[in-house]
Amino acid sequence: MGCGHHQPEHVLLRVPGKYRHNGAGAIVLRIMALAMVLLSESISAQPTADPFRWLETDNGQSRAWRQVQQARTVEMLSRLPSREQWQRLMAQSWDYARIQAVAVAGQRYFYYFNPGMQDHYELYWSELPAPGDASRNSFDVAAAGQTLPPVAGVTSDSWRSVSVNANGSAVLLQLADAWHVGFVDSGDSLALSANGQNPVLAAWAGSQDGVWSSDAQSLYYHQLRSTPSESANSATVYQPEEGWVIEALLPVPQSERVIVAESHQGRHRLTLLADRSGTQLARWITGMPVRGDGFWQGDDVGLWFAGAIGDEFIFYRRERRRPAGDPVIYTASLADTALRPLSLDAPLENAQLSSVQVVGDVFLVEYLRHGQSLLYQQRLDGVIVGQVALPEPVRLDRMRAIEPQQLLLAYSGLTVPPQATLLDLSTGNTKLLSQDMPPAADLDVRLELSSMGHSAGENGTVPYFVVSPQKETDADSQIPDINNHVLVETYGGFGAPIELGFSIARYVWLLAGGHYVVVGPAGDLPQAVDEFVHVASALQTQGNKVSAMGRSHGALLVTMAMLKAPDVFSSVVADSGLHDLPSFLRLGGSPSWVAEYGDPGVEQSREWQLANSSYHQALTRENSPTLLPPVLTVARPGDDIVAPAHSYKLIAALQRRHGDKATAWLYAAEGEGHSPAGAVNALILEYADRWSFLAWSPDVRQ
Repeated sequence: MGCGHHQPEHVLLRVPGKYRHNGAGAIVLRIMALAMVLLSESISAQPTADPFRWLETDNGQSRAWRQVQQARTVEMLSRLPSREQWQRLMAQSWDYARIQAVAVAGQRYFYYFNPGMQDHYELYWSELPAPGDASRNSFDVAAAGQTLPPVAGVTSDSWRSVSVNANGSAVLLQLADAWHVGFVDSGDSLALSANGQNPVLAAWAGSQDGVWSSDAQSLYYHQLRSTPSESANSATVYQPEEGWVIEALLPVPQSERVIVAESHQGRHRLTLLADRSGTQLARWITGMPVRGDGFWQGDDVGLWFAGAIGDEFIFYRRERRRPAGDPVIYTASLADTALRPLSLDAPLENAQLSSVQVVGDVFLVEYLRHGQSLLYQQRLDGVIVGQVALPEPVRLDRMRAIEPQQLLLAYSGLTVPPQATLLDLSTGNTKLLSQDMPPAADLDVRLELSSMGHSAGENGTVPYFVVSPQKETDADSQIPDINNHVLVETYGGFGAPIELGFSIARYVWLLAGGHYVVVGPAGDLPQAVDEFVHVASALQTQGNKVSAMGRSHGALLVTMAMLKAPDVFSSVVADSGLHDLPSFLRLGGSPSWVAEYGDPGVEQSREWQLANSSYHQALTRENSPTLLPPVLTVARPGDDIVAPAHSYKLIAALQRRHGDKATAWLYAAEGEGHSPAGAVNALILEYADRWSFLAWSPDVRQ
């Protein structure tokens, strides 16, 4: 049985929907960005026409413009004939219990829970069924929840990280910049401090195993202090050499050892310690920083620790746009001082390595093919010895070794709501731990490979997934007929795979009878635009009404596709897009984006940016007689990744292009940061507005 809709009896910890870490690294990136802005503006010999640069500044003029635009959008939305029906369907469908797996420790399952309409998840734990109880393959975690008394000062926006020790008796909680240990059985809690100062632990770097010792009795942490101090509860185990800084602590599962990741002036190394004694067992030199857990890291720069098989320690590097032939799995032993590449059998061509987890004497390797997870068991000699069956298509959200032969797996897919299982590799048996249960829908999902010639991706094809209802909705439904309406979405940047995670908002589009397609273009931006238009055109020729949607880089891609082939699309939603490429550094973009978009200070790159910037292309083609489809541009005033000025400037350019006939609207979304996040009611309204806009989409080109 799944989690159903039962309300858990107790709460362990309230957590927010989003976490942002603003540390010294962020300051360094901002300094780099400023330097690159100054350089690019000094190098550019030819000034670029930028008539709406004034919208980048938050002053009275720009605020007045935004207020007019928002009022215009509100008036348009108020006239949509199905807006209330979409809001009602979205709210009804949203209200179901959700669970996100955290860990299995001892005989306890730790998880985040939301009964449906809360603005936050809360942390719970439940007892697992007794070993050998064949009558219980699953259990109702929501009805069995237990709790710790709340720690003083904990609020829903102060949580940052949580880590459970090996036997499930204690939980490490990061609350704002303070750390606490909660004891599950007694309900007590302990604030970690040294002479009154809160230590900063390594767990923030992504190691969700935290820094617990394997016997679950000791906790390792490090202070970002020039002179570490000790308290009655703490003792120094390891002191870095002069100039070296500890970046992360990596516990070795099923072992009395811990690895210290260190750096000094661009150099990186690993020091293997014996538990608690501080004895140095080995030291390895690496070419990049090492992280703890790839499933909780957005940053792809670095190596991740997968575990140990005997005295062989396994590390891996995730594949995105790595150089051809660059190894991605490494081993290190007590006798060597450097990591060695591991030769592996390749199970499939054109499959990306995504994550690795040691379980017993094998390691599980997750490969991504067309965005879906494929899980193989491999030995140290690289030979594949088995494959773990997963539903198709799904993406792993969590993979964690529990015991020498047990594995926690959490995953979701386009039509597979999030669920977690406990897998016994020795027997192949699985135990369902939790499963989300949204409204039932009879959906069909299939992978298509559209042939486009050698300019496209694998074998000249463009991969995309099509999700369709098995039957049409009733003709008397209050929702407008969208049975032949296809919503096509993409991201298509930075080497990212196709996004296959479950989304209740997109699920509602399907419940109402619409079709959903997610495209995985493989080339650079101009090629990706061509590939996206190719797929959308094929869908249109099949008699479908086609709308496009993209977020961030995907918003840039779909607006460029709209400008390239306006007759293909009936409407477009562009969410938090990067539309002014020549200005992305000046507007606060990361210097790491130069690898994707080029350096504005280099003339050749600047020319490329102008040709592939939807803002500048809208300006360039402003005298074109071709009318564009309706566009809803979503901007988030608090976006700290892509400045909302990108969206403001695009809307202004589109409106100047067509004057009174312009069907381009600015939608100011609620929430913090770059992603659609915040209060549930605000999310429901936002997506109901999107779907009602797309379903309406008046074609002014007729």
